[in-house]
Amino acid sequence: MNLRFAIAAFVILFALAQLIQWLEHLVIPMPVYVLGGFLLAIISNHDKLPFDPLQDWFPRVRSTAVPPDPMRSSPMPPTATDQIENNP
Repeated sequence: MNLRFAIAAFVILFALAQLIQWLEHLVIPMPVYVLGGFLLAIISNHDKLPFDPLQDWFPRVRSTAVPPDPMRSSPMPPTATDQIENNP
């Protein structure tokens, strides 16, 4: 194992443990939880809204991918299970 990797892993794990201990003592008032849930609901369902309040921050990118042509795709060959089921 590389010594730099071991030191980096130790520093990251130590910082994570300290952050968890700090977050355990953090007290957040109830209105912050309600506001957070409200914003999460808006963000997760913004594509169903009649208006787009997040258009300035998250512009929609239209896909330029061409859907596959059903006439060009070849049918899948029958599998062994299909052959067994179709034979009387």
